[in-house]
Amino acid sequence: MRSRVLGFLALLALVSSTTTAQTPAIRQSGSITPGHAVRWITNGVIGDAGTASSGLLTTLGVTANGPGAICVNSGPITSAYNQLCLGATTNGGSRISSYAYGGATTPGITFDINGTLQSFLTVQGAVAADQYACFADTAGNVKNCGAAPGVTSFNGKVGAVVTPTSNNDLYVSTSGSDSNNGFSPESAKLTIQAAINAASANGTVYVTSGTYTLSAAIGMRSYITLECSPGVTITQANAANLDALVDFSGYIAGSTATGATIRGCWIDGNRANNTGTLTSGVDKRLIYFGNTNDVTIDGNTLVNGPGYGIAGASQTNLVVKNNVINTTELHSFFAVQVTANFPSYCKIMNNRMVYMLLLGLDGCIITGNQLVGELYGNTSDPLRVTISGTAVTWVSGPTFAAVKSGMLLIANNGAVQKSIKTVNSSTSLTLDGSGGSLTNNLAMIGTEDLLGVGAAHQTIIADNYVKGGASFGVSLFGNSASKFDGNVVANNIMDRQGKNGFSLLGDDVPTSGGLGASNNIIKGNLVINSNFGGLAGCSAGIGCLHSYSILAGTMSNIVLDSNHAQDDGALTYSWLNVSGLAAGAIRTGNNNQTGAQNAGISGGISSITLGSGWGDTATTDLIFSFGNAVKFRVTAGGSGIGANPSITVNTVATKMSQGGFNTWNCKMTAGSGTIATLFNEQASTPSAIAIIYTGTPVNALTYEIQCA
Repeated sequence: MRSRVLGFLALLALVSSTTTAQTPAIRQSGSITPGHAVRWITNGVIGDAGTASSGLLTTLGVTANGPGAICVNSGPITSAYNQLCLGATTNGGSRISSYAYGGATTPGITFDINGTLQSFLTVQGAVAADQYACFADTAGNVKNCGAAPGVTSFNGKVGAVVTPTSNNDLYVSTSGSDSNNGFSPESAKLTIQAAINAASANGTVYVTSGTYTLSAAIGMRSYITLECSPGVTITQANAANLDALVDFSGYIAGSTATGATIRGCWIDGNRANNTGTLTSGVDKRLIYFGNTNDVTIDGNTLVNGPGYGIAGASQTNLVVKNNVINTTELHSFFAVQVTANFPSYCKIMNNRMVYMLLLGLDGCIITGNQLVGELYGNTSDPLRVTISGTAVTWVSGPTFAAVKSGMLLIANNGAVQKSIKTVNSSTSLTLDGSGGSLTNNLAMIGTEDLLGVGAAHQTIIADNYVKGGASFGVSLFGNSASKFDGNVVANNIMDRQGKNGFSLLGDDVPTSGGLGASNNIIKGNLVINSNFGGLAGCSAGIGCLHSYSILAGTMSNIVLDSNHAQDDGALTYSWLNVSGLAAGAIRTGNNNQTGAQNAGISGGISSITLGSGWGDTATTDLIFSFGNAVKFRVTAGGSGIGANPSITVNTVATKMSQGGFNTWNCKMTAGSGTIATLFNEQASTPSAIAIIYTGTPVNALTYEIQCA
């Protein structure tokens, strides 16, 4: 018998390259006598070649050499030393099986393709009866390929060395079948999960155009890439109520998918027909990475999420870039590690989303993102509501027609801040918790803090554009678990927030024991027209109507340099509020503002100490800081008034550089008392100014003083 059958396998490869993935029309014409060769007749028909020793396949560039077995057989390949046979299935398909013809006990089948001798050396495991064989490697070894037609397993052509097709790259199609091998779009699998399960490490699953409806989460696997073609939609079935649509964590589906990637997919959570997080009390996510390391989420569009868009906790080297995420009930991106100080080194870059929160993750880079929130009710179109417990009734202004669950309602000068659980109608809402009792009260509704980062260390937050929302634009904070320490916040733009554009809190929940913030650089940022929600979010006056706020908890070595605040409607009381901080906590330089009601820094003076010569009931008021300048008023009173009394002014915001004793120029600018010369205006420390009034104050008279 001749081993031309193996040359014929290369011929089958030619058929596979020209007949797509349909079952090949390889059929047998007549019987093939044992001991005879096989010849190609025409159009995929094979026949008996008799005992001819050469020439039958040479016109196709294949020459068979050496002894071999050619047979029609359905027995399994069970031994590494069985010789291979070419057969035909009853439905016209081709099959490779084995037959130990002539008592052969050693491998001996060889064939020549394009001048290169190939040998079938071993069988890589048994090939069961009625299943198919395919190449295992370029050396010509074969393995079981399951129920898929063997001809589609050969990715080569006559005249070239056969290269085996592997499951490194698999395809998914809405017209596919999970019984297919998935090696080509024509032999694609039907479900994404089947392809992921079959893929080899470092392989890619390509999802072709169409809609894929999920009733169970897709479980990713380590070092597998899931890549979608244009026109792909992965959506959640009605009432599926999945905890995640795509899971890298292994908690919901599959196994922990270290090093896995999802790219270019449109994922629709079908929010209208599934129960959300606020209603169910169970976290829902479109993509969940959990605690999985080295995950990449790149270039996807995520919409209509019943909960979070992308969510997880502690991980290292997470990359989230170039995604579009909107219309989710909760945060577009949410990564929270409650114990804090986890070395994450994540990269959140160049995404377009609504709002995000990172907590307790260190070493991250957050840059180039656009975050655009919604706001209903503002100074131009005020909203008024009545609140009774969790029930909210519209009174006037914009209706609730565009409001969605998960948005934040703020009312009563900011004293009420509650998430919206359900939207009942254009005039009725239900809150996620009681809002008390308010009648015809000024309110605003919209997205909560747009870019939130808490308890972080060595994190860069730069070049992000943040617009709209009912609360803060950029919201940074320490908490009871960790400081906000050693971070850089640079060149961000915050545009038209309902409350302050920029907020840094040393304690995210006042009086909860927050550890504060230290050693942070805040440079080159721009806040435009903040507090657009007006008095709905804050009381009038010094309280909280500011472009920038740095408040609450222990602060030290906070540098504010080259920042700008622009207020076209004079909505802000001042550009910066640092009320309640210790002397010297903030260092300022080269900042500027336009349009605020007051040009200075609110709370910039931490305290003023009056010497005994002002009287034992003397007071100070009208205290204000202008960054590198301060002003205040002293009223003399009581007993003990004497000549040349002293004043010590302790400032929160100091000059950027303090070399030795800085000289300050102080003068009286107004008051009912005699305007006298002030002297010895020196900084005894970088944040303390010592002043002496040359004269004797008069009881009950006022003395207004300004230093710069």
